Amino acid sequence: MINKNLPKGILENILPKEDHVSSSLDLDSLDKILDILDPEKKFRIKDDREILGQLHHALNIHNYQKRDFRYLLLSNANDFDLQRFFKKIGLAEELPIDEHSKDELIQRAANIKWDDNSETRDFIEVFGYEENLIPVKRDIESTSEEIQKGDDPYKQLKDFQSEVVFDALGRIENDMNARFLIQMPTGSGKTRVAMELVSYFLNANEDRNVVWLADRQELCLQAIESFKNAWPHIARKDVTLHRLWGPYNIPPKFENSNFIVAGLGKMISHFKKNQDFVIADLIIFDEAHHMAAPEYERTVRNLSGLSTRVIGLSATPGRGYMQDKQNAELAKLFWNNIITIKSGNEGPITFLQKKRILSRAEKYKIEFEDPEFELTDEEWKRIASEVEFPESVIKKLAKNYIRNLKIAEKLKELGEQKKQVLFFGASVEHSRWMFAITKYFGYKAAHIEMDTPTSYRRDVVERFRKNEINFIFNYDIFTAGFDAPNIDVVFIARPTKSHVTFLQMIGRGMRGPLMDGTNKFDLIYVDDRVFGNLNLDNLYEIFGDYFGERL
Repeated sequence: MINKNLPKGILENILPKEDHVSSSLDLDSLDKILDILDPEKKFRIKDDREILGQLHHALNIHNYQKRDFRYLLLSNANDFDLQRFFKKIGLAEELPIDEHSKDELIQRAANIKWDDNSETRDFIEVFGYEENLIPVKRDIESTSEEIQKGDDPYKQLKDFQSEVVFDALGRIENDMNARFLIQMPTGSGKTRVAMELVSYFLNANEDRNVVWLADRQELCLQAIESFKNAWPHIARKDVTLHRLWGPYNIPPKFENSNFIVAGLGKMISHFKKNQDFVIADLIIFDEAHHMAAPEYERTVRNLSGLSTRVIGLSATPGRGYMQDKQNAELAKLFWNNIITIKSGNEGPITFLQKKRILSRAEKYKIEFEDPEFELTDEEWKRIASEVEFPESVIKKLAKNYIRNLKIAEKLKELGEQKKQVLFFGASVEHSRWMFAITKYFGYKAAHIEMDTPTSYRRDVVERFRKNEINFIFNYDIFTAGFDAPNIDVVFIARPTKSHVTFLQMIGRGMRGPLMDGTNKFDLIYVDDRVFGNLNLDNLYEIFGDYFGERL
């Protein structure tokens, strides 16, 4: 890995020190923590090129596709490896003697297309990188395809899932304009239930159109996979499946019965240019709490005919804490109707944990007391009055030495135990910094952020599922759409006042043994004095008052 050959100034700036900040998430503060965690440490991080090179690589995954970044790396490669690389890609058998000619070859080598090709693979091999750095060629599937009925038996729904399906089916068959929201905890099979409902609905009439809307690609892909798993086993006829997000375009016409999975942004963009589209008999909004009222109403209006039913799906049917108006608006979009799991006198989460559908959360609170930690009067006022922590407060918490030492001590303990850990940092920078600690100790870890290439992200998730990686660090990437049933620990170091965000993070570990998950998982969270005793049923039901009687 040639990153370690980069100039010292570049390597030392991998965790940049912020000007005019008394404590920063930089290498100096990292060393201060490591001096406590590893008393035998003989070298400062700044003097360890091997670790600095690993960090530079791991935190620049998104930059390898850039020509200037590769030029920087190649310009600092040793002559032996550089000559091997030039020879492999057919540029030169020997290195030129003069520096000008050598630089010209480096520029030409940096210009190779970064793709799944022989030149990129030669770069990986010669300079010692893992193959997951290579962009994966993924054929774009056809926009539309026929999904045919099959003869194979299908895994039956659980009792509580069947009750939700038939409650919802009764509503949409008896009321041609029904609107309601289905609330089910993360890990309890919400998408599976929805696909069963979709399948029954499509079967009930010769020609019906269902439009499934989501606000991100991962959710669209999840919906496609779930429908293709369900429909062939339930179908009485063939249905055409359509993909409408990202690279996929609106087909010229829709015939017979159709299941249309669309990105909300794609639909909004389409209706700005063209009002022609299929009339939906059923519209489903996945992760409905993300839907803004104006976008929702406009999209429903454009897709609706005389008999259009609308269903929302969410584990957390609200906008968030202290957002009464927005929470009420969300409930109103679904006419204040909600269908949820019938759990008797117990909370739904406790009910499903007893059935081993959901995993039990063993809660561990990290407390810290720092007499030097101070907030301004204005920041205290904003904490009390605003729906989320102010950015200035989050930065102070993320950089607090005592808080970070407590977090780092726990991470080291989990690494020694080889636990499977999903970590949510206070910010992208905080996630990077904590990732650096695990890399110092040699634990198998990855950091993912918004710019991380999709192919690398998928590889990391797959390796995590196989226990080849023990830690995934992120800030806001895996609050939804992340399905890894082998999570041992959800570690929340992200300060938030949002019940929605908090439950979404917790939900990543809640898949129970009957859903191919675990009996229990450790929920480790930093006590930022927001959620009290952290009763999950109370958090789950906090938005119930915005809806009418539960159906």
